[in-house]
Amino acid sequence: MSTLYSRGGVYYVGVPTHPDGWVKRTTETKNRVLAQAMSRMLDELGPRGRRAWVFLDAVKTGSLSVARLYDAFSSGQLDTLKAEINDVDIQSYIAEWLKSLNDHVALDTLQHYATHVRSFIPENDRFPISRLSRVELSKWLNSRECGPSTKRKYRAAMSSFCEYLISLELLQVNPMLQVRAPRASPPRMRYLEHSEVIRLVEAQEEPFRTISALMHATGMEISAILRITRGDIDTETWMVRAHGTKTNARDRQAYVMAWVRPYLLRRINSLLPSAELFVGITRWAPTKSHSRACKALGIANYTLRDSRHTFAVNAAKTGVPAELIAAQLGHADTQMVNRVYARYQPARAEMAKWFDRANERTSLNGSA
Repeated sequence: MSTLYSRGGVYYVGVPTHPDGWVKRTTETKNRVLAQAMSRMLDELGPRGRRAWVFLDAVKTGSLSVARLYDAFSSGQLDTLKAEINDVDIQSYIAEWLKSLNDHVALDTLQHYATHVRSFIPENDRFPISRLSRVELSKWLNSRECGPSTKRKYRAAMSSFCEYLISLELLQVNPMLQVRAPRASPPRMRYLEHSEVIRLVEAQEEPFRTISALMHATGMEISAILRITRGDIDTETWMVRAHGTKTNARDRQAYVMAWVRPYLLRRINSLLPSAELFVGITRWAPTKSHSRACKALGIANYTLRDSRHTFAVNAAKTGVPAELIAAQLGHADTQMVNRVYARYQPARAEMAKWFDRANERTSLNGSA
């Protein structure tokens, strides 16, 4: 039997290595009977037994523990374990994948991607590519303790990583696409009237006051707001570049409504063209400021992201065309706008004003 050692109550065992050496490794147990069973296993797999060097060499390098080997040995799963050992270890590819996304994915999105994928592939442990199977991925996604919308984000992050592995020819197909996406939740619809928006904006300190005002007046997302430079703002046309990254449509020009311009002018005064408006502000700080202000004002169930709904609803109520609302929000087309905001038609008086304008234009053209 391979030699057993006890250190601090935990047993260590001598592991034979190729061609005729040995190394000391922990059994991770204080149970002598179990440690002896592991020692007998090593004798059976060693040079006088099966000469199963694929397992013993893995134990030697530290990529396989004695306990993990014993679990597979005692359950008759050595063939499965062998396949895993011969598998490509995808652990190191996660950092490379995230780096490849740097140029077209916002920092906070990268952080979420890393968190989502790491919930399936823990850091440091060897992770064979064979575990990227439909069955394993389905179990993982279903076990997430979150709502359908967040599960869809987990699925999107893992799918992106699998596509990266395909680009390296480590995978042939994307197994995540074989996992059914959770049904999308009904669109969230919480918005404020303009008078409430002003109260919420004024209840915050700078720079969060201007950030909140910009979000409510332009429909821009927080990641785009925080990337604005002085040179992105044209004070003649009052258009501002939104450096969106989620899709091509998110990188766009957004119109700044009149009521927010005084906030913006105070902010950009004396700034050089390349200067950022909100240096050192993370996306979490405006969220905290928003939450504090909502609590102080008694505004319930209204998130910072809901500012996009507020912008879109108020625009729809005044008769702004769906195409313009979609462009302002960074949508590729009007499908989402029509589905979510079409119900917010202008009041009858407002509709009459728009139709009267159309009639006047028709009459003028006809008389010409």
